[in-house]
Amino acid sequence: MKRFKNYLIGKIRIALLGRGRKRSAIYINKYTKSLYPKFDFSLKVANEDKHIEKWKILQKKITPIYYRLYSTLSCNPDINFVPDDIYINIILPLLNKRVFNLAYSEKNSYDILHGFKVFPRCIVRNIDGIFLDLNYNLILIDDIELSNILKPYKKIVLKPSIDSSGGKNVNVFLNNGKEIFEKDNKNKLTMEYLNNYYKKDYVIQEYIEQHQYLSNFNPTSLNTLRIMTYRSVLDEKIRACFKVT
Repeated sequence: MKRFKNYLIGKIRIALLGRGRKRSAIYINKYTKSLYPKFDFSLKVANEDKHIEKWKILQKKITPIYYRLYSTLSCNPDINFVPDDIYINIILPLLNKRVFNLAYSEKNSYDILHGFKVFPRCIVRNIDGIFLDLNYNLILIDDIELSNILKPYKKIVLKPSIDSSGGKNVNVFLNNGKEIFEKDNKNKLTMEYLNNYYKKDYVIQEYIEQHQYLSNFNPTSLNTLRIMTYRSVLDEKIRACFKVT
């Protein structure tokens, strides 16, 4: 165990030499404060010194703002809480190869990786300007063909297949049987619209009606439950990192 601990600390210290780490820490700091503009980050909280002492093994200077915020929001604060900058800049790069993120950011690959029954049904795919159907067969498409393909669907979702997190450029379209138009501003879904606004790398999916319980959180979005897991470096077992109590 001691040898492993020394090895891990050595790897972490090497990671600290990354040129972008300091800039990233500054950005995370500013971003966190922007999320809570009314919170007083200058107020010290209980056990703050113990928290700082614990995490100094990984980073020489520990900013207390994350622990102060966490302690205020949590009913049972724990000094083992990982500061955001350490988690993002040190721990994540050691446990995950970030270069793999690019592969998993392509939504058009999800059906291949996870099967066709896990995600919303894909109606039309666009990969680097090439149109494909659900089963990745090449299709030639114009306004008439697009209308015929989407005819069975009352609602559809159009979104980029790359870099579309947080609802970015995700639009819902309604089909009244005569035309397909954007729910919010009535833009018609045509090939001209797709070429002008989405250009390439996007996906048209069947709209999902979520359960009423999840809809209570926010009825205008598809709400999901996400579990962060950790594969132990000691025994390779998968463990849930967080729980709600």
